[in-house]
Amino acid sequence: AFYALDDAHTPMRVAVLSIVVNLVLNWLFVRVLGLAHVGLAVSTSLVAIGNFAILAGILAQRVGSFGTGLAAEGGRIVAATVVMLSVAGFADHVVARGAPAAGAAGYALRVAVILLAALPTYHFACRVFDVRLPGLRHRTPRRRSS
Repeated sequence: AFYALDDAHTPMRVAVLSIVVNLVLNWLFVRVLGLAHVGLAVSTSLVAIGNFAILAGILAQRVGSFGTGLAAEGGRIVAATVVMLSVAGFADHVVARGAPAAGAAGYALRVAVILLAALPTYHFACRVFDVRLPGLRHRTPRRRSS
């Protein structure tokens, strides 16, 4: 959208800011808090969300509102994601106790179990929170007859 407005500088500036923030958060989460690969994933995700929020805010100021319901949809997506992350974290915790201590086979097993737990959980949570995903059938509200 910024390119259509003949503004390539704004996304570039926000991207540079995001890279700097991502480096700082990666260092903080991995080195200071000791979260290892989980810290990298969390910090990168937070930076991507921040990047989107900044660009969406700037664009909304320039062209106006994107319509109604965007914040509510975002909240439902966050809720479904939190449910999925909780289940995935629990599955990883359980498998990590019984999996081989190290090696590619142990990590492959952990990733497989996490994916097998996380994907259906997210699908179910999206249905519960009525998140609109491509290819996901949605409930249609029934009209009450008067």
